[in-house]
Amino acid sequence: MNIGGLNESAMNATAKWVRYPSYGSNWIAMVHDIRFNSSSAINQTLNDTYQREGRFETAFPGISVPQKLWPNVKNALLANMSLPENTILNCDENTRFLDIDYAFCAYNASCNMQNLANISIQFSGNETFIYPPTSYVSNNLSNSTYCAIGIYGHSNPEVDYYQLGSKFLENYYLEFNYTNQSVGLNGFYYLAESVDKPVEPGYNIMLLWAVILISCGVVGIVLSVCVCLYIKQKNRTLGKQLGNYKELDN
Repeated sequence: MNIGGLNESAMNATAKWVRYPSYGSNWIAMVHDIRFNSSSAINQTLNDTYQREGRFETAFPGISVPQKLWPNVKNALLANMSLPENTILNCDENTRFLDIDYAFCAYNASCNMQNLANISIQFSGNETFIYPPTSYVSNNLSNSTYCAIGIYGHSNPEVDYYQLGSKFLENYYLEFNYTNQSVGLNGFYYLAESVDKPVEPGYNIMLLWAVILISCGVVGIVLSVCVCLYIKQKNRTLGKQLGNYKELDN
């Protein structure tokens, strides 16, 4: 079912549909990473080797990240933006959507796309989709010298998913497939150089301890075998010596 029509000629002629499994009752695809300053696969600033849900929410204006990743976002924006002189990037701004508070960044100048880096979303595959400055920045309607950046930090520390809103989605044709439970995107993307195996936080430490314990167990077994062989050889030697003493007595 198509709502509003479908103009296939407007789709990216060089890009095929990229489809991902959708999970749960909402439209959700796993997100591997958010990248900055990316027209190629660099600056994996938010990558903590843990894939999170990316929720497609058209009522949300931009994209949001979990509160625990918001400091990384601020540092990445500061590192990848070339702002005019005497311009301050303030990342302590707050706004509210659907009764939820979000932090965001803004600076005291008119939006200049040349000063801003691409933000891109890498889902569970190598395909990485662009969130360009033309979509994620906007001037305040009442103040043309105030530029807001449409990437937000969720206020709830318990939330551990991304929200993918209308400003990101407007760059792509989307396919929501109820039958196959999948989400498809058609539009420009580049291929990241690698996809890390999804690992839950703390998993590496647990794996390290498991390897240490297994190694200790193997070493213990080897030592036990060596001791047993040594004792067995010692007993044989003593047995031969006792046999020689008996022959001498006779």
